[in-house]
Amino acid sequence: MKNVVIVDTNFLVNNTGNIKEIVKELQEKEIEVYVPELVKEEFINIQLRKLEEAYSKLENLKNLQKIIDLKYRKKEVTRKMVEGIYNNIFEENFKNKIIVYNKEGMLDRVLERNKYKKPPFYNENNSSDKGFKDTIILLTIIDFISSFGDDAIFYFITSDNGFIKYKNEIEKEIFDKCAKNITIVEGKDKNKVYKELNIVEEKSNQEEKTENIFSKEEINIEEIRKRINELMDIFIWTTSFDYYGNLQDERRFEISNYINNEKTEKFLNSIDGIIEDNIFRNEILVETFFETDEWVFSKNSIDVDTMKEISELYKKVKDTKYKEAFINYISQRINENKVNNMFTVESDDDLPF
Repeated sequence: MKNVVIVDTNFLVNNTGNIKEIVKELQEKEIEVYVPELVKEEFINIQLRKLEEAYSKLENLKNLQKIIDLKYRKKEVTRKMVEGIYNNIFEENFKNKIIVYNKEGMLDRVLERNKYKKPPFYNENNSSDKGFKDTIILLTIIDFISSFGDDAIFYFITSDNGFIKYKNEIEKEIFDKCAKNITIVEGKDKNKVYKELNIVEEKSNQEEKTENIFSKEEINIEEIRKRINELMDIFIWTTSFDYYGNLQDERRFEISNYINNEKTEKFLNSIDGIIEDNIFRNEILVETFFETDEWVFSKNSIDVDTMKEISELYKKVKDTKYKEAFINYISQRINENKVNNMFTVESDDDLPF
């Protein structure tokens, strides 16, 4: 029996730089990976909106041209280039596994579901029409599973609230219509996704020994160590496009002064309060998490879920002997972004375009 994974937009966005690696890992475990056509379109549109935001920032920098000789390509040219890059990524990694949806009659089917607020439309009083695209994705999946010739177990990886909230109802609907099982898997954490798919990453002898050392502890240090490394990579780094339209890593923020462990502890303790103050935001400006005297330079935001998880990991070690080591690690990672003069641009290559 085949194992088939279908990925949603948010899972791809959260793993933008690792799509090739993830698809390869799943395929090595004999898991077929599919992506709905609308998900592909939505993903590329998100990247293009990021490009629009980047150009808006450049426009705002026009007053700095006396300091910086700013050069960048025409927006239309870069937009076509970026769109081509991501179309190639999907072609290379998914090939014939992009699920095309039947546009004929789709609007009528979606409107019918909206009329009765069938999930992923929200079936609540005063609920809006939010869920239109998600419904197209769901109907695409239903059509795909119905016509899938081989016996298979299906998994849909998503973080969308409409699918997660009505998980059981949607799974039952698909089984009733297709006589095939599907499991909706929360997709925010790649490691949890792999666990749901029963994928166990191979461990070296040294890793196994380390796990045995900490197996008697109340908390799983090995798991915390691995996850905080991943989260700090997300916090420290972001991606942009170079002059030629190639995706590149860049610092999410820069600081002019090193921060010590005392300030890092304040930083960790303040996360929950800052999130509470910005309760309706999905992303928060990075500089919001630092004290005003840190001289943090950044116009980038960080998603709330990442910061929540950093805070939760800190709480796990806060009352243990590992607290100082945890704080020290966070300090070291933040200080990686210390620059001597954050207002100096040495060459055009340092600019995003």
